[in-house]
Amino acid sequence: MTDPIAEIGSLSAVDFDAGALFSGQPSGRQIKGYAAPCRHTPAIDPDYLFPATMRDLVVWFMGGSDPLYLFGPTGSGKTSLSAKWRRG
Repeated sequence: MTDPIAEIGSLSAVDFDAGALFSGQPSGRQIKGYAAPCRHTPAIDPDYLFPATMRDLVVWFMGGSDPLYLFGPTGSGKTSLSAKWRRG
């Protein structure tokens, strides 16, 4: 059995066009990914449609120029989420 950390660490990172990856329309905005899957990569579901709202959120998070207003009930994770995004 191979060491999962070593296996993942040996993968080659490449740049992908975010728009092409999430919507099929090139956007010119580059994101990092892996050149090939490994045994930890889930199988592709050909019937899965990436929700447009999630795609819009991913693209918005990648921009990083607009402020983010988080709201919700106490204990829902607002502070934890915002702290994670500030750290990068």
